[in-house]
Amino acid sequence: MNPHVNEKLIVRLLLAWILLSILIGTAVFFIEAKKIDAYVVELATEESSGFITGARDDLNSPEPLRRERLYRESMQHIEGGHFIADKFYNRDKAMIIEANHPAVRSIEKVITRHRREMDLTDAVHSRKFYGDGGQIYVLVVMPLKTADRKTAGYFEGVYKVPLQTMAELKNRIILSLLQVVVIIFFTTLTIYPIVLTLNRRLIRRTRELFHANIGMLKVLGTQLIRWQHALCACYNYVLLHTHHKMMKGEHAS
Repeated sequence: MNPHVNEKLIVRLLLAWILLSILIGTAVFFIEAKKIDAYVVELATEESSGFITGARDDLNSPEPLRRERLYRESMQHIEGGHFIADKFYNRDKAMIIEANHPAVRSIEKVITRHRREMDLTDAVHSRKFYGDGGQIYVLVVMPLKTADRKTAGYFEGVYKVPLQTMAELKNRIILSLLQVVVIIFFTTLTIYPIVLTLNRRLIRRTRELFHANIGMLKVLGTQLIRWQHALCACYNYVLLHTHHKMMKGEHAS
């Protein structure tokens, strides 16, 4: 096989590997990012569900003691969990309780911007955003339902994804991208000998066709020479015959 052809094949396969790795890797990255979004929202929802179940009965109570108890429970929820901000609203959408961790100050503007995009409705809403150093936060807004499925109030919380969870999510994305790159690489290696085999077959068939064409040209050349000889013989015969008639005519006259 021509070494230049082999080099071109290797270069093209490498380019195809790089291009496919980028395209498929990008698609995999966005798919994994969506899965991660759903996963962190699920984490925030699970951690808040146990806490807000006991809080819904105190939202619409006029007793200050019950609101103070809800505030203390909110602070305990923040100190003992991964939420850094809790807000409770009554059924009229008026804020009743607000408890914040000091870390909220650094992302308060971001929280306010996302809060404006979310309404207090009977559906669960969430927004993922990033803080300093790539820290992931999730703003969750959900209704608080009573036993008869009526809305007793609303909960709003900011969930700070733990560093360990962030590391696991990062490793998950890296692993998925590496799998894509490795799979495409080995697929390219598999294609390489197949292309070489097909190229050899093509060269062999081309040579066979070339020799067949040469043989056909030789046959046609031989036949043309025969035809040429036959035409020459006919031409010579016509000339001799004509000359013979002319000679007879001259003798007769």
